[in-house]
Amino acid sequence: MAIQEIVLKSNIAVNLLPVNYGNKVTISPDLTPYVKEGYTIISERRELRNLAAINYIQSLEQVDYPEIPVTASESEAAVQLLNLQWLSPRMHLNTWIDNNLVEVLSLLTPKPYPYSNIALKDFNFDSLTNISVSIADVGYGYLVDNDSVVIVGEFNRYIYLEKTENLTFSFNNIAASLQAIATSISELEINITAPPDDTGGGGDDNGGGNDVDDGDDDNNNGDNDFMPLAVKTEDYTVVANGERLLCNPLTSDITITLPANPQTGWEVELIHMNYTAFLVQIDFNGQPFSGANSVALTPDNRGGKLLYNFNYWEFYPNPQGIGGTDFNSAFYTT
Repeated sequence: MAIQEIVLKSNIAVNLLPVNYGNKVTISPDLTPYVKEGYTIISERRELRNLAAINYIQSLEQVDYPEIPVTASESEAAVQLLNLQWLSPRMHLNTWIDNNLVEVLSLLTPKPYPYSNIALKDFNFDSLTNISVSIADVGYGYLVDNDSVVIVGEFNRYIYLEKTENLTFSFNNIAASLQAIATSISELEINITAPPDDTGGGGDDNGGGNDVDDGDDDNNNGDNDFMPLAVKTEDYTVVANGERLLCNPLTSDITITLPANPQTGWEVELIHMNYTAFLVQIDFNGQPFSGANSVALTPDNRGGKLLYNFNYWEFYPNPQGIGGTDFNSAFYTT
């Protein structure tokens, strides 16, 4: 079944007031899990974009902005602006991911103007992550009277889902198909006449039913069955030929380890699902790889097939780059 994406967009506006007094205020909305009848939710990522702090602080002392001469160098101008930002009467606007402080901004009074706008960084996160802000007193006082800071921006949800099949109907179809296959095999065995032993058609010689030419595995890859995509959200070791993995690193990088003793013709398909910055590292488990020191999947290099060719892994397909080095833009290599 094809994976579908649903995008839900909305705006946020969160007030920081004197009553909050240094406490964290969540700006990532607390939402119930998305549900759609007849569909299975595979994953969800969330995004806060175009965030800005609208500063209405009037209680701080007014600061005169420096006049920077046109003859000043870039470094001299930068020092004056840094002194204005971090040595003037101010409050700090702290941004948190869970309990981790990730950004600190200086809030000066906008006087003589009524307000000022300050841009915040964007965030990509999952449903288990909390984004919050707080105001810190750094020796010049806290929000009082009519002071406030309003955080505004866009909140987007990206939901990935797959349509759920009627399992009873599917199982009945599978049972009917298996019965038809069993009947065909029985009819085929009835009509088989074994050749004389001296023709090389016996059960254990080079042309018999138990040798390498018996038709059980025409492509010698060890597995005739198509395997569906299996979703992996944490480290995993591939154990069989033909495994197809949909890798979804929700909160950190994950590692997919390939088989320790693959056979020629084995193949593995790896797909990066999430749109976070987290990587899917590929561990070749002691086997050599043609053309790169390390290989990974990223949101921009979302993967494909790897093929074991005699004594090393390689991309499939594997176009040759400069100097005969394998490359494939579906993978990130170094």
